[in-house]
Amino acid sequence: MHFSRIDTTSFIDFIILNELSKNIDAYRLSSYLSYVNNQFTISVIWDFDLSWGLANYNDGFNHENFIIESDIKEYIPVFWQDLWNNELFQNKLKKRYQKLRLEALSEEAIENNINDIYKHIHPSAKENFERWEIIGKDIWPNKFNFKTYEEEIEYLTTWSSKRLK
Repeated sequence: MHFSRIDTTSFIDFIILNELSKNIDAYRLSSYLSYVNNQFTISVIWDFDLSWGLANYNDGFNHENFIIESDIKEYIPVFWQDLWNNELFQNKLKKRYQKLRLEALSEEAIENNINDIYKHIHPSAKENFERWEIIGKDIWPNKFNFKTYEEEIEYLTTWSSKRLK
């Protein structure tokens, strides 16, 4: 594999983010590849509505296992498997993940980010759920039916902590 043709860091960060969030649309549906400066890069990240333990299918709610190794891997373009199985790439991926776990992806940092965002958007979330009465209702493809917004935040915090481990 010729790593000179890809922006390795962008692919590694993409994998980390999508695996951390367990985005069941990753790799096969929600991947935007660009060709910049004679390299393929993934500089755009998007579509996380079926992530963070929300989805009720493809084991999306389970905090364990990798999406890239899941039952849907047959639908993932083969180059992702080539990268995933490449020893040099795996070593770079592991080093990057270990570094991020000490900083931005530490349990404390993740929990602080969730709490900070919650504080900023809580007033808007309150208005949202007053306008769209979906709290406590079964909404596809959500696995769980939360009774309050605070219950959703608690679930996200707990699920993320388990996922990081």
